[in-house]
Amino acid sequence: MAFGLKKLKNAAFKPRQDIVEIDPQITLTELVDRTIVGFLAKEIANELNLSYNTSQITFYSAIATRHTQYLYENGTLLNYANQLVDWCREQKNVRKQVQKLDASDQMKQAIITVYDRVNIDLKHALTRDSRQIHHPREWEIYREAMYASSQHKFLLINRNELKDISTGEFLTSHYIYEHHDITLCRQKVAKSLEAFQLSDQEKQGWLLVVSEIATNVLKHAKSGHMMVVKDDDEIKVVIEDDGDGFNLKNLPNLILLSGFSTHRSLGQGFTLVMKIVDRFYLYTTPYGSSIILSKKLLAQ
Repeated sequence: MAFGLKKLKNAAFKPRQDIVEIDPQITLTELVDRTIVGFLAKEIANELNLSYNTSQITFYSAIATRHTQYLYENGTLLNYANQLVDWCREQKNVRKQVQKLDASDQMKQAIITVYDRVNIDLKHALTRDSRQIHHPREWEIYREAMYASSQHKFLLINRNELKDISTGEFLTSHYIYEHHDITLCRQKVAKSLEAFQLSDQEKQGWLLVVSEIATNVLKHAKSGHMMVVKDDDEIKVVIEDDGDGFNLKNLPNLILLSGFSTHRSLGQGFTLVMKIVDRFYLYTTPYGSSIILSKKLLAQ
């Protein structure tokens, strides 16, 4: 143990000691807040293809106690990351706020890409309220029961599964802010479906499904994002929102009872979606939900 500590003390990162020195009087809350800002700034740096050293120094600068004030001036990575945190806390439309920034298109895209990737975790970290994720055992029971009762069509998924299932060759995407975005989502999905062998009836069914899910986003969340990907012989529509999630106790009725509706549901549209898609995946938390609809298709 002593040898290990000696090696650490002699390690070749002494030039960074000024950067990573932490105020012994700092509160845990303040340290967590600084760490979140630093993480976001590091991720933005990575999206901009900046060097590894730059991204790491940016992260550690966020929690440093000396020489950090200038790092938060307008136009710096930490400034943008700090604004992103403020917008989330104030429940503002982040994508619209980003477009108002006096920054390059590349910078704006990097910020939005990072936000899209971490928004659920970010809101969870920032909220720190009494809302709780469902108990693991309870969640597992609902997952198994609904998977069986839906004839293996509906599956509750966890965060790691979400990342795996939602990946694929990017085809198109669109943000959902207002009612006219539903039409734009339909148009983009229709364009993507042209590359696949589908009957007119199947195409209309998919467009109706997209409309139902996108409408649900506007009813129960501030904003959302729709993306279409191709994964081998499957096409997937991924729709995310920043709402307050689905109640697990209502999900069995949503699957089994046609027309069953709650404050946070698809109502009659849920039954329609289940008839059209091959698989319906749901990841839901009190800070946002992701729905993935998949169907096996044959490319022309």
